[in-house]
Amino acid sequence: MDGTLLFQKVFGLLTGCAIGDAFGIRVEMMHYLDIEEQYGRVDHFEPLPPRKPSKQPAIEQWQPFGVQPQNELGYHPLGRWSQSVGAYTDDTRYRLIVYQAFLRKQGPITGRDLAEEWFNYRLRVEGASGTFPTLSWSGPERAYARLLASLDNLTEMVSSQRFCLKGWDAPLGLMYPGRPEEAARIGYSIAVAVATALSRGATLDAVIALAGEIMGVIYGAGAFPSAWIDQVLQSHPSPDLPQMARDLSALISRQALDSQRAAGQTLTMTGLQA
Repeated sequence: MDGTLLFQKVFGLLTGCAIGDAFGIRVEMMHYLDIEEQYGRVDHFEPLPPRKPSKQPAIEQWQPFGVQPQNELGYHPLGRWSQSVGAYTDDTRYRLIVYQAFLRKQGPITGRDLAEEWFNYRLRVEGASGTFPTLSWSGPERAYARLLASLDNLTEMVSSQRFCLKGWDAPLGLMYPGRPEEAARIGYSIAVAVATALSRGATLDAVIALAGEIMGVIYGAGAFPSAWIDQVLQSHPSPDLPQMARDLSALISRQALDSQRAAGQTLTMTGLQA
């Protein structure tokens, strides 16, 4: 499976997300002129010098969040939980929970399926017994689970047609390869871009996307320097991204075969197949 183009694309999707997340957290919320002045082009994993106060007008500062949760175990629940420069954040953790829901359902999911996955994750980190095996990270998991799997968030997942957070919906496109119109029913632009990127002969120009996920799913994990992938995998040995990519690739392959068989049966029943 590892040598197939499908695996390379799925693994590229997972690692592209983690690499972009690990790069981005070091400059998150910074004004682009401050990034340019303080760091230049951020294209490496070495630690960056500490941030300096911004010189840009306050009106141009981007602070989309309200009251921030307190650090726990030395880390922000919505940040990275390691000092490693290859560590990713809640952005990637969220997506991996969605992938886990696919694997548990063995196919596309609904908002209820995702809410159940998050609820199971929260029960596990709260110490409940009888939960299904799920993902785990070393860090302030309880505070994180209480934020992402709050009653309000779970209710919204169940009741919303587009149940993934906007901007974090790339996983949804994976279940609709080459069918962007179906991805658009439940996802946003990145889900549509991923579904498009999995079309035969897709190119970056055709997809018009800049995210690392899109780069990876079009050109495969080989589009990234192996050192970048190694850095992310060393920073996060669990969950096992290569194994998750294998499982997702196998799932997509089974779905494609099932669809072909179903189409063949339909043709036979309607007398259209010779």
